Amino acid sequence: MNSRETKLGAALREVAPPTARSSEDFWDDFRARAALVPQAAPHRAAPPVGRWLFAVGSAAALVVAVFAISRLLPGPAGEGRIANVPSLPNTVSGALSQVEDVQVFQDDASVMVFEDSENGGTVVFVEASPPLNHT
Repeated sequence: MNSRETKLGAALREVAPPTARSSEDFWDDFRARAALVPQAAPHRAAPPVGRWLFAVGSAAALVVAVFAISRLLPGPAGEGRIANVPSLPNTVSGALSQVEDVQVFQDDASVMVFEDSENGGTVVFVEASPPLNHT
């Protein structure tokens, strides 16, 4: 008796020794028993639709980004200005735009007027606190 053999296994072999079968008989018996057990259908992977949608969306975003960036780059023939942005007129008169009157209809508002003599413009900022909600 070797280490894997038990007393019960040895006793069963003495009472009913296994009969010798040919390999053909064994496989016929195996196939008959396998036919009795319902087999699961082979698993089919879902088509990679998500990957295609991601790839198409990424490509579209890349095309839009390249188009947007190309519109911001300098134009052909060495133009130094950015596309779609008009250049300043070459002759700027020394006269500033003038603000003659600013009317603010809120009591606690502050007004700031900035005159840009270099570019010939004036900027007016009006700051007021938001109205209080009395509920």
